[in-house]
Amino acid sequence: GGTGLSLLLRGLRDHTSNLTAVVAVSDDGGSSGRLRAAFGMPAPGDLSDCLAALSADEASLGRLLQYRFTRGDELEGHTFGNLLITTLSEVEGDFGEALRAMQRLLDLNGAVWPATAQAVTLRVEKVDGSVVEGESVLATHPGPATRVTLSPEAPEALPEVLAALADADLIVL
Repeated sequence: GGTGLSLLLRGLRDHTSNLTAVVAVSDDGGSSGRLRAAFGMPAPGDLSDCLAALSADEASLGRLLQYRFTRGDELEGHTFGNLLITTLSEVEGDFGEALRAMQRLLDLNGAVWPATAQAVTLRVEKVDGSVVEGESVLATHPGPATRVTLSPEAPEALPEVLAALADADLIVL
C-alpha cells in the first residue's frame, strides 16, 4: 500500500502488462479515513493511486483520479478517485464489486485489487505493552513493535487476489 506500491507499479508497467497489485486498505487518515467513517468501507486512497499508476493514459486518468478538492465544505480534502470508488461501492452494494467495476471501466495495464473488501483496522502491539489501533496514530507512538495484526482478524480475501497469488511467477512485498 501507500506511495511505494504505486511507484513500483509505474516502474514495472512499461515492462509487462501481467501485473496485479494487492493493496492494503487499512489507512484511516485523511480522505480515506473520513470516507471509512462515513460509509463503513475499506480505505480507497491507495487503491486510487495504484489504479492511476497502471492506467494506459496515466497523464489524464491519474490527474483526474488524484485531483484533490480544495474547496467545498464536504468535498474539501477528498480526491476524485476516492469519491469514485465510494460511489461505485454504493451503486454496486459491495466494495469488491466496486473494484470489479473499476477494472472494467479503466484501461489498465494489469489489475488492482484490495487485500480485502472488509473495513479493517491496523493493530500494533508495542514492546512496552501498549496497543496502538489505526495507521494514522501509529506515528505518534514511537518504539518497536512485537506484533502487528488486523481487526477483525483474518479478513476474507477477494477470489481475484487468491487467484493472482496462486498464479504468480513472482510476489514482491
